[in-house]
Amino acid sequence: MTESAGLFYTLSLVIYVASGTVFPLTIFGDALARLFIVLLFSYTVFFPVNALTGKLTMLEAAKGIGVQWLWIAVLAVVSRWV
Repeated sequence: MTESAGLFYTLSLVIYVASGTVFPLTIFGDALARLFIVLLFSYTVFFPVNALTGKLTMLEAAKGIGVQWLWIAVLAVVSRWV
């Protein structure tokens, strides 16, 4: 494989969709929305937009920030290991 631009473009498109940049993650239904919220991508766009527009309760915002800290810890451990 000598040309990797297609792979990077596809990965970028998947990240845009999974982060809520293209449209809200709630459009996917409950099951996929829950999956996207567990992944780290939704905390780049979807979560901050909902927090700033007041769509989250204080408990949901605190839970979201806790998940962000959990991802930071996991990725810090992985980066140290690599």
